[in-house]
Formats: sequence, C-alpha cells, structure tokens
Amino acid sequence: MALGLKEATRKLLDPGSYLGWALIAIFTLVGVYFWAGKISSNYPSLLMDIMMFVGIALSLAVIMSFAGYVSFGHAVFFGLGGFSVTIVFRSATKGGILAGVTSNSVVLLVLGLLLGIALSILLAATVGAAVLRLRGAFFAIATIGMDYVILYLETLVGEGGELEFNPGYTNFLEKTYAFFLIGFILTFLIVYLVRVSKFGYGLAAIREDEDAAEILGVDTTRYKIYAFIIAAALAALWGGLFSWRTSSVGPENFSLKYSVDMIVMNVIGGLGTLAGPIIGGIIYYIVKRLTLIYVPQLAYVVMGVIVILVVSFFPEGIVGIVNRKVKKLSEYLI
Repeated sequence: MALGLKEATRKLLDPGSYLGWALIAIFTLVGVYFWAGKISSNYPSLLMDIMMFVGIALSLAVIMSFAGYVSFGHAVFFGLGGFSVTIVFRSATKGGILAGVTSNSVVLLVLGLLLGIALSILLAATVGAAVLRLRGAFFAIATIGMDYVILYLETLVGEGGELEFNPGYTNFLEKTYAFFLIGFILTFLIVYLVRVSKFGYGLAAIREDEDAAEILGVDTTRYKIYAFIIAAALAALWGGLFSWRTSSVGPENFSLKYSVDMIVMNVIGGLGTLAGPIIGGIIYYIVKRLTLIYVPQLAYVVMGVIVILVVSFFPEGIVGIVNRKVKKLSEYLI
C-alpha cells in the first residue's frame, strides 16, 4: 500500500513547513550560543521545555488531530519511553546485563530510546488492532483502560514504581539540549511528512467521514493502526528524553494528566492542522508556566477556563481563527 511518503518529501520546503523550520532555526541558534558558552543555561532549559511540549502535542496529533481519534492513553507510550531509558541505564550501572558492556551515556541513551520506541510500537500495534475498530467515545474509553493497566504494572517495579539512575553528568545539559533538538527535528519532519502525504490525506478523510473514506477505497483500519504506531513511537521518544533529563521515571510519567495536556494543546491550537499542536503547545506551556509561578493554587482552574472558552467560542482553535481572519496566512498554517 503506497502511503505517498516519498512524494511528500518534495514538499519539505513548501510554505506549510515554514513555522517548523523557523522554530528549528531558533532552537539551533540558541544551541550554538549555549555550546559556545555565550549564554546561561536558563534559555536552553526554557526551550527544552517548549520542545517537549510541542513534541508530545505533535505526537498525539497524528492519531487525534489528523485521524480524529482521541486517545486518553497516550501517556502510556510517553511513560514506556522513560521506563526503557531508566532500565537501560540501571542495567549498565547496577550489575545488570549491560554492566561491563558500555558506560557511555550517549550510547545508553540511544539504546534506551530504541527500546522504548520498539516496546511502544509493539503495544500500539497490538492494542490498536483491537481498539481501533471502535469509534468515538468507545475508543477513548478503551485507551483510558490501557493507561490504568500499564500504570498498575509499572507500580509493581521498584519502590512504588519510582526508579532513578545516574545518566553521567559530564557536559550533561549540553548533551541533553543536543538530543532534545535532534528529537524535535525528527518529530517535526515525521509529522509534517505524514500531514502532506497521501497517508495524511487518507487520515483526513477518516476524520471527516470514515464510512465515506472506506467507500472511496481507504483501508481505514490499517491507516488508523499506522497512525497509532507513529504517534506511540514519537511519544516514547519524548518520554525517554524527559526521563534522561530528570534522571528518573515513576507513575507520574504514565499519568492520565499527560494525555489530557496533549489533548488540550491540540484543541487550543486547532484540530486537523500541523500548526495547531505547535502553536497550542507553545501557548499552553507559557500560560501554564506563568500560572504555576504567580497563582499556583489556581493553575489548573485557569487552564480549564481557557479550554472551556476555546471549545465554546472558538472550536476551530487558534489556527482556525487566524486562517479564517487572515486568508494570506492559510498556506503557512496548514
């Protein structure tokens, strides 16, 4: 089945990609100054937060925004990524199977990321084959069940599921920023190619009318499973990077809260678009950070009010509003 990904690579410099490339340029420029020792670590730390928020929002967008399937279990894959990185490091430092094989932190991180992505792909393919035959609220409920099952299994490991490790602290922040930047570039490229490919158009058809998509020849079940797998792999990537940065993993990494955060970012930005999760992720992070600083007791109340207002009065999200009001920007905010 041709998904049109090869043809989509010809559109990598189309106007719709400009927003992503602009962010990559900013992140890279800050990184160059940081690695050269010309700026403090405050700016890279802030940008890493933004990269992660946008990255996880983009990961969910593949199945939710592009295909129209809301997954409340997306945090499972985020947690699996973090769990895998933690286990790999602990295996190398606590007499595990990797002890004596390598102590290189970069090699261990890559192995952990690959393990997390592989486990997430396996879980997404297995669960997706069963639950993606469900639609609407039934699929959402099934993913919540998956979240609680995996969360329970994780808590059986270690002391209540809390595991820590030593990632090796030589140039730790510099390495972390580099991996976050690589992760962001990969995430943007993969999601962008999905969005502008034949595969992406098939997902859009499923989102608009799944029965009509089937009549037109779209293999809806296979398309949805592929989208679920891609979304899971990207979430695992960011879960692994987050675990590396915090040097730990725990039940919090699998929390339903992360899934809700990802959903909210897509809704605020605008469903059905590539720019939506990017803009939504940035705005959500900024608002959440400011409220946690100035009104921590009301942080989630403020975010809840914002979501209610957006859904009630601007269901197309920020990108939808901008595209409707400023037609000239529509080709840049696809």
